[in-house]
Amino acid sequence: MHPPEEWNWEKYETKLGISKDRIEIGKNLFDKVQAICQTKQWSLIPRFNQYAIHFKYSSRNVIYISYWVSGQFCHLGFKLGKPPEQLNIVDPYADAQHKFNSESGDFYARVEEPNLDINGYIPFMEAAYRNVTKE
Repeated sequence: MHPPEEWNWEKYETKLGISKDRIEIGKNLFDKVQAICQTKQWSLIPRFNQYAIHFKYSSRNVIYISYWVSGQFCHLGFKLGKPPEQLNIVDPYADAQHKFNSESGDFYARVEEPNLDINGYIPFMEAAYRNVTKE
């Protein structure tokens, strides 16, 4: 049995062909999510996978940054469990493309700007953290 392949920013670019611009968006999101997690004192561990970086609580995903090959867009996602409207939270970036997946309980938004201020997504992060940790 082979150990799982390790992924990183360079592999996203070389193996998946993700553009430098999209890599920069992901890196900026990664730094901002990590800073918010530290401020909130959440012990979420980032794990790089083939198409996503998951911020995990134990083995469960809470927040993620994903690259989907079709269009190579970068997405910021949250494991909410319920639609945001049921949690009384609203996407602060109304013109952003976003979706709630009822099967997985994930809400995700497409991020197209490397300098996006993600503080508007803190309520989503808090709701995902509560949903997964039950705290």
